[in-house]
Amino acid sequence: MPKPIKKVTDSANNTIEELRALLAEAENALGSAGDKADGKVEALRERLRNTLDEIRPKLEEWRDMAKEQVKRGDEYVHEHPYTAAGIAAGVAGVIGLLAGVVISRRS
Repeated sequence: MPKPIKKVTDSANNTIEELRALLAEAENALGSAGDKADGKVEALRERLRNTLDEIRPKLEEWRDMAKEQVKRGDEYVHEHPYTAAGIAAGVAGVIGLLAGVVISRRS
């Protein structure tokens, strides 16, 4: 796997793991309320658990989508390197032009 794809994949995996840890902490917080919770807190706890259950599959889906898009982008750049370089140069030129206009207006 090329380094750029590996970096993005690693970043996506790290984000997924951080979100999983956050979900686990939220579940622990819900469980620690114990019997002290009244009706409103119990309803909130149930809504949060349902939301967490809905989010889990989406996290996996988002990770897979991100990996696929990175792979497609990498393939495109390898198949059309001059086009990719031209697009990058054009974007850099536009950013440079806009920066020049902003700087000149400040003077």
